[in-house]
Amino acid sequence: MKAYILISFLLTEPVVYDDRDTCWEARDTINQSLSSAEPAVCIPQGRVTKDYTIEDFFDLVIRLENLPPLTASTEE
Repeated sequence: MKAYILISFLLTEPVVYDDRDTCWEARDTINQSLSSAEPAVCIPQGRVTKDYTIEDFFDLVIRLENLPPLTASTEE
């Protein structure tokens, strides 16, 4: 049963609440309505960080395109 719950959690989007109190209220409501199933728990949502990799890449391409052309070097 625990393996099924873990697989279900990994394959579906979890319910995310705006604050801890709302999550705890939902947890308590679920736990009160269950008789023999696994209890509900609140897992804190991690901080979501924006991935700037593709934006940085496009910014680099734009800056490279705006560079002046190279001049032929006569030094050798």
